[in-house]
Amino acid sequence: MNPAGRLSLALVVGLALSSPTIRACVRGDAEVLDAATRYLVAFLLSWVSIAAVGRLFETYASAPVREIGAVKETPRRRADDEPSTASVP
Repeated sequence: MNPAGRLSLALVVGLALSSPTIRACVRGDAEVLDAATRYLVAFLLSWVSIAAVGRLFETYASAPVREIGAVKETPRRRADDEPSTASVP
């Protein structure tokens, strides 16, 4: 996911988490500073969480894929070994 998508998702999740306080602020039951602080905390926590999950997925996606039942590679020859004259069928 691109950084702008992560930021947008964090903004929406932060808004969803702090929506009860924002609704209380609109009704007049909560202070604006309290609502803003709670939104900022919710946004920061969601941003850090989304970034961590994104980093985890990117790390696993960049790992080499190993096939089940794949044939093992034969050991490579050393440079000082004599060349083999046996023919391979």
